[in-house]
Amino acid sequence: MEQLPKGVHLSSFPFERSILGDSEMTGWQQLKTKFELSVATKLPHIEKRRGAWITPGLNSVIQAESGWVSDHFSVWLEPRIRFSENQETPESFSKIHPTVSKARRAPEKTEKIVKTEISRSNLLFGWRNLLVQTGVDTLRFGSATRSTLHWDIHTMPMPLLRVGTMRPWETSWGYWSFSHQIGQLGKDRTVPHSRISGWRLGWSTEKRIELGISRSWIAGLGGDQYRFYTLVGELYDPSRFFKSKPDHDNPEEDYSGGDYRNQQLVTDGRLKFPETGTRIYWEWGREDHEHDLAGVQNRWEHSQAKIIGWHQQYGSEREWYSNFEWADTLQPPNLLHWGWSAWYNHQLGWTYKNIILGHPMGADSRQGSLAIGRIAKNISWELTLEERHHGIRSHEQNPAIPMEKRRGLEFDLEYEIGRDVLRIFSRYDILENPGRTVAEKLEGTTVLTSWKRNW
Repeated sequence: MEQLPKGVHLSSFPFERSILGDSEMTGWQQLKTKFELSVATKLPHIEKRRGAWITPGLNSVIQAESGWVSDHFSVWLEPRIRFSENQETPESFSKIHPTVSKARRAPEKTEKIVKTEISRSNLLFGWRNLLVQTGVDTLRFGSATRSTLHWDIHTMPMPLLRVGTMRPWETSWGYWSFSHQIGQLGKDRTVPHSRISGWRLGWSTEKRIELGISRSWIAGLGGDQYRFYTLVGELYDPSRFFKSKPDHDNPEEDYSGGDYRNQQLVTDGRLKFPETGTRIYWEWGREDHEHDLAGVQNRWEHSQAKIIGWHQQYGSEREWYSNFEWADTLQPPNLLHWGWSAWYNHQLGWTYKNIILGHPMGADSRQGSLAIGRIAKNISWELTLEERHHGIRSHEQNPAIPMEKRRGLEFDLEYEIGRDVLRIFSRYDILENPGRTVAEKLEGTTVLTSWKRNW
């Protein structure tokens, strides 16, 4: 296979590399195992964890992965078992996210957790440039480094069907890629077993520019919204975009039982300068307007969110780097009649298994982070300083309700020796006004060690 342009970011998983034509990755893959041990003192941790909480007390995870891969068919399985003491957090710390009633920052239950579950399970079929993927997995769309707005990998893996391109189409106008996915959400919702449907379109030049646009919607009304055509047609049917009036202004639409749908449209991009090792990236999204012409005209002033970041490489081998990222889900003060918490907070919110599908900071929040690190042949490390504020607009409207502030210092080290990969992760947090209540300041420490071996 010809070398793909550097501007196209592909997964390194064997089943995806093989189906893209890497002959060295075909056949049965060597079994990989991972053992992880972690402890947290007060505050739970979930980010980039595929739904595996690090809760107060001792935690452990045992995971295996293997599969068969080829150019046209692959199967991959990653089962895991995890144990958590899940000690009860202090009463002053609210387990419920301050702006989304169903999105939690800690497990709902406080007793011991013992779970056997699937971290990833996939069947992939490839034909020419078409890829069909079915199984249980997470998705990540966007250009941000810490967390993305639309879909990210800290939530639980969900049942998915995905159809798209195996590799970008090379044209005189650049490199194009496309995918569509349908996922099954959990039963613990006001409308049980809601479904999510969405697509993503990507475009890039050979080395300078990458752009993407993603649109998804949660079909939460039940009934005919669960038909395959409705799940897909809502996103592609031209009559949905050019209808004469928005659904909420149409007397033929019945919302007497509540509107539990949710929609997002997010654009993202990277602007890269290989000569200086500089990468500037951004994301910008809209939620809950109806993505039709009438809705754009009548309800353009609606919820939004954004991320901007700057990644800079240093050194003769570009092994050193720094990264600054700013994200917020704040609504303009003059538009608060739409609701200060609209982003991620439409009825049950943009959630799966009570974990936000997008950025874990949730609605009415902002976050800044600064990281420095080094990536060498066998060892890599990163030091990150992060600050996150919750309930900003609500505090401006009612100063009696304080903002919740969380500051964290994080260190992540990974060392590869032969067939083994060792990792040490530690984080120290200070949480002020937990749950947006006037309460004692909390301090928490999280420490994780893991050993991964390729047999």
